[in-house]
Amino acid sequence: MTNNTAASNQTLGNGSALFVVATAVAEINQVSVDNFIYTQKGHQQTYAHIRDMYAFVKMVHKNPLYATDWKNECIIRQVREPEEHQNPFAQYVYVLDGEFDASKTVEFGGRKGPKWNRRRSSEKYAKVLRWLYENGIAVEDVIREINDFVHHLDLTKTKIAGIMKADSDKHAIERAGRKWKGTVRDDALAAPRSFSIPAEAVTGFTTYDGFGSLVFRVVNGEVRVFCDGGATADAIVKAVTEAMAKPEDNDKADEAEPDELAEAA
Repeated sequence: MTNNTAASNQTLGNGSALFVVATAVAEINQVSVDNFIYTQKGHQQTYAHIRDMYAFVKMVHKNPLYATDWKNECIIRQVREPEEHQNPFAQYVYVLDGEFDASKTVEFGGRKGPKWNRRRSSEKYAKVLRWLYENGIAVEDVIREINDFVHHLDLTKTKIAGIMKADSDKHAIERAGRKWKGTVRDDALAAPRSFSIPAEAVTGFTTYDGFGSLVFRVVNGEVRVFCDGGATADAIVKAVTEAMAKPEDNDKADEAEPDELAEAA
């Protein structure tokens, strides 16, 4: 049998203290417990913040009594009114979660003032607000609902991540449907997959190992290129949408990325 006692009680290199395995393990265990408690406390504070935003939403959303005042707050914070396809609850997160940058002045809605910086990490909570509102959750039950939530089809998605997925499930068709108009998507899929064009036509465009993405639009017989190498599918869709003269989007919160779902534990 190996005797670990001696190895567990060695002095440090400078001889200043003894290293005891049991003591070191206990100390690290305590740090782990402290970190877990801190993280859990942070989650509960986030849920309480969502509850407070939701209480505000319940009071203001579609309430004519506060329509003028709410519009004014949106102008002050440079937040546009949501378009029909957008998550209408994103505007609340944009206005309620952020801070002014007094070093920058912007003009918005005919008013000049300090630039409002949204808290981008909070924008995904618009999905949670929409789910709470559409399911008629009472304000006093919000924290319990979040803590207890488990997605019925994916048990790994719980709490905020689960609610976000449930909201995305419900609104997936609406989100997908707004990206393409008419038969544009089907026509694109039916188009030839490969053909040759002169290399000089794409001179200067970024490629990766010889590959790149090229999106173009034909207008009056002229080919206009507006997206190239390395673009993701979402970036291409965005470029196409912008090229079709779509007004500037105000809604990023209903397009949560997978890593945002993972962070929303």
